[in-house]
Amino acid sequence: MFRNEDWLSIVLGSVVLGVGLVATWSARSADVDERVAQYDELTAELDALETRGGEATTIDRVKAEREALRSSLAKNPLKPYLAKIGSWESDPRTALVDKSGRSLLPGLAGVFAVSLVLFGLGVGAMGQSVRGFVAPFTFVFLLAVVAYVLAGQKVVKHYNLEYALWALLVGLILSNTLGTPAWMRPALRTEFYIKTGLVLLGAEILFNRLLALGVPGIGVSWVVTPIVLIGTYIFGQRVLRIESRSLNMVICADMSVCGVSAAIATAAACRAKKEELSLAIGLSLAFTVVMMIVMPAAIEAMGMNQVLAGAWIGGTIDSTGAVAAAGGILGETALA
Repeated sequence: MFRNEDWLSIVLGSVVLGVGLVATWSARSADVDERVAQYDELTAELDALETRGGEATTIDRVKAEREALRSSLAKNPLKPYLAKIGSWESDPRTALVDKSGRSLLPGLAGVFAVSLVLFGLGVGAMGQSVRGFVAPFTFVFLLAVVAYVLAGQKVVKHYNLEYALWALLVGLILSNTLGTPAWMRPALRTEFYIKTGLVLLGAEILFNRLLALGVPGIGVSWVVTPIVLIGTYIFGQRVLRIESRSLNMVICADMSVCGVSAAIATAAACRAKKEELSLAIGLSLAFTVVMMIVMPAAIEAMGMNQVLAGAWIGGTIDSTGAVAAAGGILGETALA
């Protein structure tokens, strides 16, 4: 069973979650129960202030105290050894330095080492050569770093041109000029990487977020989204007559859920071809960039209420980052 890619993805994702949980649990402070009680007290105080309309400065102070306390409850001791590429404006080298001026390269090396060990174990479990996997995986990892650096540029980030777009462009340029080298093929395991990532992505959805949304939020998530997904799929099959069912499904999931992430997840689930995933992501990003700019202008021209405008943007634009950017153009109420 564990030679199967699907099962291996679940196992490897669970290992990462387990290690993170144990590390964080072991690093919790000795007075954690007392701190949790203080956190609950601050939450109750904040609720009371907001209910009776307390002063903004007092509310901000209590929020800051609660946030500081929350972040002190538990910290993952592994975090200093792992790093994510930052943003930059005119010099891409600044993406590899954090706000304090410390180099992110050791942290990136940590991410590379963990990824290599994780997927190397998977490749070995599937009965294939781990030694032949190391060099090509290193090259694929470097290409991913390049895509993240390109996506981190300030202007590019503002227009929400995500890393997936740059990864596609880099891949298209390489495959249509130099071609895909044979020595790289052992590391070209797109679905394996995506499926393992999906296990981790699913673990981010915590029940407290669902409870915070309340009944209307759950209604939007669990009623509206499936209706849009199924409705657009039927439209694609019967009206547009899209030949490939998997391509239709990937595009529908992309536009009805959350853009690139949903497209990648759905492509893995319905075994879509790589070319179909690339097409769906390209369509999504092209429309997202246009809608992010045009929709706020159209809303202002119509004089639409900001609450309704925020809901319309949130339910229509296909990317979470672009939704926030478009809402921010209209104002704090629409953004919220």
